[in-house]
Amino acid sequence: MRPANATAADNRPAEAAASSSGGTPPPILLLAYRRPDTTARVLELLRHIRPQRLYVACDGPPVDRPDVAAACQATRELIEAMVDWPCQLERLYRRENRGCRRGVAEAIDWFFAQESEGIILEDDVLPDPSFFPYCATLLERYRHDGRVGMVSGTTIRNLPTRDGASYRYSRFCHVWGWATWRRAWRHYDQEMMSWPALRDQHWLEDVGGRRFAHYWNHQFELVWRGECDTWDYIWMMSCWKEGLLCCTPERNLVDNLGFRDARATHTQLDRSPLPPAGHICLPLRRPCAMIADGQIDHLDLARYYAPKLPRRLWRRLRRDGELALTALAGRGRNRTDA
Repeated sequence: MRPANATAADNRPAEAAASSSGGTPPPILLLAYRRPDTTARVLELLRHIRPQRLYVACDGPPVDRPDVAAACQATRELIEAMVDWPCQLERLYRRENRGCRRGVAEAIDWFFAQESEGIILEDDVLPDPSFFPYCATLLERYRHDGRVGMVSGTTIRNLPTRDGASYRYSRFCHVWGWATWRRAWRHYDQEMMSWPALRDQHWLEDVGGRRFAHYWNHQFELVWRGECDTWDYIWMMSCWKEGLLCCTPERNLVDNLGFRDARATHTQLDRSPLPPAGHICLPLRRPCAMIADGQIDHLDLARYYAPKLPRRLWRRLRRDGELALTALAGRGRNRTDA
């Protein structure tokens, strides 16, 4: 019986996902925490996709948050109820809270200790069904190609490729719905041991130029000092160090449900930068040249990662205003409750 809070995944046609190479989706790792509502939408889609091997990793609650503990337990109960198709279900349910940086990286380590390749989804990432055959095709195509580090389902802007390909190569590693191989993940530098030497050699200027280096030096330094609890920037750094490319679809294939959600780790107040999830058709047309699309990467840097001051200032003012409104609303509720 379907749980009451499970909703249909936007009525997307699930038949499209069955037409992958071999007809069976690759192994999938689902990363969940404390959001049963968004987890239910992702699981409803997976019910139609019916992966034969599903791995679920759930971080534990902080010791002083009984409300989070209850939400974590509700999420786990939902998973047990909704995974009702014949499959090999592996679970990693943490008792303690490992945080975003260590919790996610350790879950991916666990996944690739058992699988050589697979898809990774978070509990707020809802792909179009065509995302699965897209990933399956490219996982097979680049399985033994050490130049490619991952396959992403995310595109920040829908722009046609110049050579008519279905996807392009990028240096940016968008991880809202992605896939990779054990051979690539082994380069993940969890402790950022290589960062101090790379920073002191001004390595990032060689990778992407001055503006690129100015932005990413600051971001990597925050993560290295433990002031930003995230894993994906470490993955980005690890891929750049190895010169790995990311396959990115011509049109965006995923919706991120976590934006403007107070329970999210990094996107509570932001609006999603993504176009609505679209569909990609098989067979996939390969890019003509094995090189990152510098024009699109430059746009992503300039408009998403490191916008110029007026845009950045407007973004900060909007966030500060929303924080102030949220605080005022909270005070108002407290007065009413009193």
